[in-house]
Amino acid sequence: DEELSPGFPQTVPYSDGSAVKLYGGGFVWFALRIPNYPEVEDESTVCEPFYSASNDATQTISSLNYPDNYPNSESCISVITSNNSRHVVRLEFSAFDLENHVSCSYDSLEIRDGDSASSPLIGKYCGSTSPGTIVSSGNALYLHFSTDSSVVNTGYNASFTAFLVPYTNLALSELLAVAEQQDDYSTDGEGLAQLAIDGNTDGIYSNGHVSHTASINGWWKVTLAAESYISYLDIWNRMDCCQGRLNGAKVLVDNTEIGAVEQVQGVQQYKIVVDLAGREIKIWATSLWRNTSAS
Repeated sequence: DEELSPGFPQTVPYSDGSAVKLYGGGFVWFALRIPNYPEVEDESTVCEPFYSASNDATQTISSLNYPDNYPNSESCISVITSNNSRHVVRLEFSAFDLENHVSCSYDSLEIRDGDSASSPLIGKYCGSTSPGTIVSSGNALYLHFSTDSSVVNTGYNASFTAFLVPYTNLALSELLAVAEQQDDYSTDGEGLAQLAIDGNTDGIYSNGHVSHTASINGWWKVTLAAESYISYLDIWNRMDCCQGRLNGAKVLVDNTEIGAVEQVQGVQQYKIVVDLAGREIKIWATSLWRNTSAS
């Protein structure tokens, strides 16, 4: 309905931001519509919904605008998934600074153990206390970052990668773990290396579930089918005699020492925190024979 004055070209704007340029005069006019193309957003302001985790690369995930302040009134859902169903996802935070609230009702990062909003809640985080390191039980983590309309901070930055499922019992046949030791104490089938991961923690040597080397300062090791994230190692000592032989035994993952057994008389089980990716676990005695049952 806009009245056009003589001459050309003339522009007729539309409410959506586009326009029509009119060329001509009198009874002959040509129209060319010019669309309104949106500006491309900076990548740091875009909420990325999907991340693919792998065991051969470490990637990063961060809040919108990081390391600058995140925007108000945002809701960003991201899912980190590995294509391998036997993988778990490890998420490690290097920076964390959200608006604080006793129940995280203002700005928050919600992390769930799975790929949806109905997956089990791991935690809802805010303030400046970092979630630290989080490892999923399956091959996915769900993150929901939300902000209110007031205070803004720098947000968070984290790295993630994938590993094979953490081993909780090396005796499980499907794990294909292979045990070896420096030498065998006996030639009659007793004390063999594989007995330490047979799933039976009976500490009586004669019952056939304890490994035993012949050499002083001998070693025992287990090699996993593939590099995996190992959260901890349980070592079970023999209980019929000779418990001190395990005292001071070094625990190594891929030849890196991560701890040692501090033997206590009458105690059978010793937990060694590993929290590393690796394939070969070695227990190396420092006194007399190395003989133990492990799981």
